[in-house]
Amino acid sequence: TVISNLENLMDNHPKTDFTSLGKCINGITILVASLNIKEGGEIAENLVELYEYCRKNISDYVQDKNIEKLEEAHAIFTKLSEGWQGISPDKRNI
Repeated sequence: TVISNLENLMDNHPKTDFTSLGKCINGITILVASLNIKEGGEIAENLVELYEYCRKNISDYVQDKNIEKLEEAHAIFTKLSEGWQGISPDKRNI
């Protein structure tokens, strides 16, 4: 998952775990591609922006080694995951 790979990146700081980095970027790409902008409307558009913001932070980390960028992306994905877990399974397809 994106969260576990972000944790790997943070655990290896200041070295870059390029395997975890690639998995984070690929995971975010998959999340963006899975969104239905047409039917998801504003919520889907906001998620795309949030995912892209996190992807940029993760990519920027490679250059500047600012762990706060990884921590922020981790916090965002953790909150999103918690929110998703809070939705009952029968309501997730709405």
